[in-house]
Amino acid sequence: MYPTQPARISKTGLILLALLLAVAFSAGAYFRHESYIKKVSFVTSGTGTIKIGTVDPETGTIKAVLGDSSKVPSLRLHVGQYAVLYSAAGFVDRTALVTLKQSLALSLPTLDFSDAHLGQIKAAETPAISQAIAAVTSGEPVTISDVRLYSRGQWAAAHLTTSASDNRSVVLQKQGDTWEVVAGPAILISIQEHLDIPSLIIRDINNQ
Repeated sequence: MYPTQPARISKTGLILLALLLAVAFSAGAYFRHESYIKKVSFVTSGTGTIKIGTVDPETGTIKAVLGDSSKVPSLRLHVGQYAVLYSAAGFVDRTALVTLKQSLALSLPTLDFSDAHLGQIKAAETPAISQAIAAVTSGEPVTISDVRLYSRGQWAAAHLTTSASDNRSVVLQKQGDTWEVVAGPAILISIQEHLDIPSLIIRDINNQ
């Protein structure tokens, strides 16, 4: 018997095999690429704007905008870290860093009122704030100054000067329709003793 000769692949078969391998390689590359692409959706209900972009390493803010909710409802981005800017009229902008590992829906968080907006509502709140301060100073003559509102108008702080000319500070919180002094009067208000008060308020009133 003659030894069996290996089967020869025709020229057409070689071409088909090459095409199949090219398609398989392209499909694999596509799916590998797609696994690193995720969808980012914006949910704003028309009340504000969300922007996402590359991160400025020095400031942690957006270096280059890649998507804007006022222009597109969604976009596709590579897996990685991005900076997000939340903004709305009458509120303070907020920036956050997000790590994109899977498809993500971004919605507006609770933003603080802007200083201009807080200034507009301060006049209406000042009488109740003064009344709450008078309740903790036992009727002693007190001059109230530097009244400031914070966040969404539910926090306030002020400086007090008594007849003895000593300066004190207070922090108040609005609970329902009533203002209550929750820290002070004191020369310095301790952050450690008032962990329920936002630290930025205490730092601000202590540094004024």
